[in-house]
Amino acid sequence: MSAPEIPFLAGLDAAAVSAVRARMVSMAVPAGRTLFEQGDVGDALYTLVSGAVGVSTRDRHGIFTRIARLRPPETFGEMALLSEAPRAATVMALRDSQFLCLTRAAFETVITEHRTRSSTSPACSPSACARSTTAIRCIKRRAPSWFWR
Repeated sequence: MSAPEIPFLAGLDAAAVSAVRARMVSMAVPAGRTLFEQGDVGDALYTLVSGAVGVSTRDRHGIFTRIARLRPPETFGEMALLSEAPRAATVMALRDSQFLCLTRAAFETVITEHRTRSSTSPACSPSACARSTTAIRCIKRRAPSWFWR
């Protein structure tokens, strides 16, 4: 079986992709279970491998509005790796679903190790390092506008 597609890794060099994949943890969530709620502390991103999730927000009156239905290979929760802001939405498994999870701590370890390896390894060209940095910044730029509210 081949490794699941993880689109946000597309711009990284092979070493960084391997390092991130090695730290992603597989998890299964049954239909109807909430992964996280709006306002929770964000501590991980998720890549949907199978199943489907619903993304909703709650307004100041407590009314929920479904804003997206995600299918594989969508990645969500990425702002948790870049900011300590609370979750901007609630995510619930709509079907039994499989995910790959990358925690903030694992992400920071990869960044630290990759920077260290990149700065000491003659095999890492400046253009490869720039692509990795650009890909990580791309995570932030891809966030929908509602993540910033």
